[in-house]
Amino acid sequence: MELRYIKWGKFVRDALGIECLKRIPYIWSLQWYLSGVIRKQGMMVINIDRLDKDLYFDYAGMKFVPDLIGYSTIFYSWEEYPIDQLKSTDIVLDLGACVGGFALPASKRVKKVYALEPLKPLADLLGRNTELNQITNIQILHYALGSEGRRKLDYEGVEEDCEFISFKTLLSKIPDKVDVVKLDCEGGEWSIDLDLLGTPRLMFGELHYKMGGGGSWSKFSSWFDKEGYKYTHKYSGRGVLGYFSAERR
Repeated sequence: MELRYIKWGKFVRDALGIECLKRIPYIWSLQWYLSGVIRKQGMMVINIDRLDKDLYFDYAGMKFVPDLIGYSTIFYSWEEYPIDQLKSTDIVLDLGACVGGFALPASKRVKKVYALEPLKPLADLLGRNTELNQITNIQILHYALGSEGRRKLDYEGVEEDCEFISFKTLLSKIPDKVDVVKLDCEGGEWSIDLDLLGTPRLMFGELHYKMGGGGSWSKFSSWFDKEGYKYTHKYSGRGVLGYFSAERR
């Protein structure tokens, strides 16, 4: 459960409310008690250790294998990304696909999705989710963005020796002209040579200002100005993150 999604005022009121307090004589763990409070926020609570291998859950018409790391992307993809603006002719580049929170719903609306995910456990989950939804137009690219070579990558406690490739090498593996780019690659965005992209119709996602060597919003804003994009940007987390959306005029 990610703390950022909890409405804390309601959480405290519910935890101290009569309906939850009257359960105390019957509870056998604090976890069991708090799960009832969380469910009152309209959230689902799953004990991942007891899941049957065939269990999946459905969100916005897509099926997902439950997991503890990538589940949050399933929900905020619909809140943060303009999925409804995708077109049937679009070629989409998803940089940081995780378990497919964006790639899966995007695939139902576009011609092709190239999904970059360097960590094998997450790429495997993306593959399972793709099969679960009988999707055939997602191509998984098992790489990380950065200076070329192999080195450790750590995301949410998952650590793995990953193959890093340059943005130029990545584009050489994509035969199509890219129309839409989604960014959430944990600092890998600072290694992107924007001039190699052409001019995608849409770009959006997260910028990680304290990761991947760091960088500034001007790297993107100056390029957007030069190429005639209309864009928005906001800082979050005391300047650690930036959220942006850009559409070519």
